[in-house]
Amino acid sequence: AHLGLDLDDTAAVLTRLPDPAAYLPVFPGVSICPIGQDMSRGFGRVEPGARFPEHRHLDRERFLVLSGSCLD
Repeated sequence: AHLGLDLDDTAAVLTRLPDPAAYLPVFPGVSICPIGQDMSRGFGRVEPGARFPEHRHLDRERFLVLSGSCLD
């Protein structure tokens, strides 16, 4: 999916990813490093055993697991 970022903005986001301070808590054990001005796009960190409460989205929810596993 296209994230709507130019090359400089993409580099800025990727540079922030290793910094724990770049992540905002959204649920217990779940935090997001947002892309842009809202929380609708971002990179997430999920602690082992964390659960997402029932929630809705205005559009499709998409995620890619880079490390570990996820049961949906």
